[in-house]
Amino acid sequence: LVILIRSTGIGYLITVNNVNNWGFYNMKVQYQGRPVEGEAVEFLTRKEDFNEYQLTNGKILKIKMVVTRIIKLTEEKTPDGNPIYLIQSQNVVAPID
Repeated sequence: LVILIRSTGIGYLITVNNVNNWGFYNMKVQYQGRPVEGEAVEFLTRKEDFNEYQLTNGKILKIKMVVTRIIKLTEEKTPDGNPIYLIQSQNVVAPID
C-alpha cells in the first residue's frame, strides 16, 4: 500500500508496512534524503487559533495551520537524544471583509 501525502509541511511518499499493537502505522519516510522508519501517531487537537494579518491594501487575512498527521521517526533522534517528529499539515486561509 502506498500513500502520497500532499502537504505544505513534508510532502513525502510514505509506504505503509503494517499496523502495530497500538494501532499506529509503521512506515518508511524520506528524511534528510534517505528512507527511515517512522510511525504515524494518534493525537487530539487541543487548540487551533487563527493568526490575523493586515495587508498593505487594507484587507485582513486569518490563517491557521491544521495538523493532519504526526509521524514519529523510530530510528532517528536529535543530537540531544530527543525524538524527531514530522508534521503533515494544511493551511486554512479566511479573508475578512
